[in-house]
Amino acid sequence: MTPSDLKFARRILGWVLHAQRILKMPELQELLAIEIGIASLNRQDTSSAEEIISSCGGFVVYDLDNDLVTFSHETVRPFLEKNDVIFLPSHSVFGKTCLTYLQLSPFDNPSAYKDYDKRKNEFVFSDYAAKFWASHVLQSERDVELETMTLEAFSADGRREAMGQLCNLYYTKNKSLFHLLIERGLTSIFTSPFSSDEAIERM
Repeated sequence: MTPSDLKFARRILGWVLHAQRILKMPELQELLAIEIGIASLNRQDTSSAEEIISSCGGFVVYDLDNDLVTFSHETVRPFLEKNDVIFLPSHSVFGKTCLTYLQLSPFDNPSAYKDYDKRKNEFVFSDYAAKFWASHVLQSERDVELETMTLEAFSADGRREAMGQLCNLYYTKNKSLFHLLIERGLTSIFTSPFSSDEAIERM
């Protein structure tokens, strides 16, 4: 495998190993097309299901009936955890991927009810990103870039409401950034020396 192929395979294995729920193939395809820090999604960069599965050398399988991507055998998870986990992406990388995704322009504001399902179907990774970005942040080592991305991602009222809508259609409106961080267990972001005065002012 080329270094690029190996990096790609490890990204996939990392997500299958550490995802907070089993990912569907369209979700995996979208997140793999995201470049951290660049809030854009080029559908032409989306890898095919065949490319994703073949790159992992038989470690993962794609169940066409339920659209889920899982390990090919129960022994794969403990093998990776014992032998290869330090070479796989960290929870910090997963958190940054989710936060970058949630900064896409369609999530600048909540959708009207009639547009909600359309947006969620078009941006399939949005459900996972909105529900689990904080889980990855909480499992990360302290990372000033990650914490800054968190503050930047949710400094806008519209994006906080859009994320709330993705998590629950009957979300609480007008939730402050301060409230959001407390709710997600991320109070260290604004009590830590990592947080700049400018970042705190955004709250």
